[in-house]
Amino acid sequence: MAGAIAVSGGIALQNIPEGMVVIPPMLAAGIGRGRAFLLALFTGAMEVLGTFLGYRAVTFFTGILPLSLAFAGGAMIYVIADEMMPMTKEQGKAGVYVFSLGVCVMILLNSALS
Repeated sequence: MAGAIAVSGGIALQNIPEGMVVIPPMLAAGIGRGRAFLLALFTGAMEVLGTFLGYRAVTFFTGILPLSLAFAGGAMIYVIADEMMPMTKEQGKAGVYVFSLGVCVMILLNSALS
């Protein structure tokens, strides 16, 4: 349970800047400040709750964890390739090169740390 608390604490800290990014579009859409704050707070709280549920699910389904993580990683790569790569191409080839360099660094870190 201590691991779940540590992970949820990290996610909660990550949600602070995420909430700051989510609120301005809601304000621009005409949603009141209090309601925008509560909606951002609610979405952040759901992520923390999901961390606890996910931690519990892993203890019951350890056999499918590698497959689940591979699926999640593949989905993230697909979103990046489908949504973000075309945007970087519009800015020139530098964005594509930096993205490729980042992928290479992550592969090296994964190999070195595992």
